[in-house]
Amino acid sequence: MHSTRSTIYLLITLGLTGVSAPLLLADDSPFATANRTVFVRSLGLPNVEDARPLSAQQNTIAFTLEQTSQFVVDDHGIEQAFLDGESSTASVKLRRSLGGNWILGADIPFVSHSGGFMDSFVEGWHRTFDLPNARREEFARDQLLFSVNTPVASARLDRSVSGLGDIALLAQYQIFSKQHSNLNVQLRVEAPSGDAAEFIGSESWDLAVGLNAYRGELAGDWRVSLHGSIGLVRPGNSELLPALQNDSVVYGSAALALPLFYEWLTLKAQLEAHTAFYDTDIKPLGSTSVQLTFGAGIQLDKRWSLNLGLSEDIAVRTAPDFTVVMSLEYR
Repeated sequence: MHSTRSTIYLLITLGLTGVSAPLLLADDSPFATANRTVFVRSLGLPNVEDARPLSAQQNTIAFTLEQTSQFVVDDHGIEQAFLDGESSTASVKLRRSLGGNWILGADIPFVSHSGGFMDSFVEGWHRTFDLPNARREEFARDQLLFSVNTPVASARLDRSVSGLGDIALLAQYQIFSKQHSNLNVQLRVEAPSGDAAEFIGSESWDLAVGLNAYRGELAGDWRVSLHGSIGLVRPGNSELLPALQNDSVVYGSAALALPLFYEWLTLKAQLEAHTAFYDTDIKPLGSTSVQLTFGAGIQLDKRWSLNLGLSEDIAVRTAPDFTVVMSLEYR
């Protein structure tokens, strides 16, 4: 409750500040997040990208915090899974325009897994909005156990861990640009800098290639904007359930933004989806995933913006059932 009141006070304070700054440009960037399921997050799936162009030699830097609560019980048949715990991710996103349509970047995550503290809040959230609770009430709160058992592969984590995750390097090339529209092609390589035994990395080189698009001014005076992406992930020979891993995964996203209140506040909603990373009947690993992230962007001044969002698995059990995203960006 205390954290909820603090968040409300923060939003009110930022709101009063923003009303006095009507000349700010709206922050219509997407939420830089993706499916954070513990066995998926380290296999090269890209975050949703901001496809707006950068001017020559321009830099962007973003600091993102994500708190994910996941609970899945699949105890029928010969393949079984119990995923109960929380994952925290603190990451740094760097992007630099080189001119000549090129952008280079890096994503550097620090990941921890623990029993966490959110179970009571998440259960209340589900009751309030009549959302599936996935048998959470049958088990102790705030415990950690990530376990998968199949005839050909198994993995288990039952202790708190933390460390550097898999660092990603990327290059984007702008292939189309005109006023309020942009399209780039992206190559992203994820290095094996995280520890697979602690479910923080995959210990493999993962490759993703895709297209990122941006379209602004979609609805006249409403100034709605759209970000979209589509691409292919080719995970390497991961140490995470290698016998079950699929060779390729298709991903896509769509993000809408609507600026309000002198454009200092922007409402945002985005869908993120991908095909299965594993060949299994365990739903969060072997099903097409769809999650919804919604929230707001707050333009603090001409350079700094703050994004606050929540993610839900709208295709139930195919992604974590609750993730809080907060990002501070300098552009």
